[in-house]
Amino acid sequence: MMKMRKILGILLALCFVLSVTVAAVSATQNNVKNNYDGKQKYDAKNKYDSKDKYDSKNKYDNHNGKKKYFMKGHWGYKKVKHNKDSKHKSLWYTSEKYWIPGYWYWK
Repeated sequence: MMKMRKILGILLALCFVLSVTVAAVSATQNNVKNNYDGKQKYDAKNKYDSKDKYDSKNKYDNHNGKKKYFMKGHWGYKKVKHNKDSKHKSLWYTSEKYWIPGYWYWK
């Protein structure tokens, strides 16, 4: 009886190892050469990029004459609602301080 269990355990482990190996082999990429060429991508991009997309007033900026500015990080306040007991409708509000990191914006 013990011998049979050992044999079944070994066969089960062998089947598991084989199934994992087959799954790993089938998951690899095939080395089939695709007919897609890098030149096709370049040609398609040039087809839709026209010289008319830039504004005549500002050739190098496509943001309608807006300039880019940086807002430094600063502290801000937000209103926070507190509710001690939902049955008695006891509400109060406080202002909590929080940090707003710097960011770029158009103006």
